[in-house]
Amino acid sequence: MIAQEEFSGRYYTKALDAKALLVKEFEKAFKNCDVIVMPTVPRLPHKFGEEISLEDMYNYDTLTVLANIAEIPAISVPAGKIEDVPVGIQLMAASGKDLMLLDIAERFE
Repeated sequence: MIAQEEFSGRYYTKALDAKALLVKEFEKAFKNCDVIVMPTVPRLPHKFGEEISLEDMYNYDTLTVLANIAEIPAISVPAGKIEDVPVGIQLMAASGKDLMLLDIAERFE
């Protein structure tokens, strides 16, 4: 939970500014396309029991958090294998295009 002092703080204001910029950029992108297709995660998963850095752990969310911040629908669908490891791709659509996105996702499977 964010404390009241943080609500009025400069970092909170900067975060809101960054969110607004991200929303604007996605809106601009969706004027030229219906769906953005990109990796779900930036790397193959680590092996069971393998130690990973805290930075690598947080990086797994790097590509999926964008849709959450921009408040747009996104879904990950299976996309085959790399080095015999199952991987997915993420599909994102403009706000309010949830049903269209689900229809496209179904076609990928």
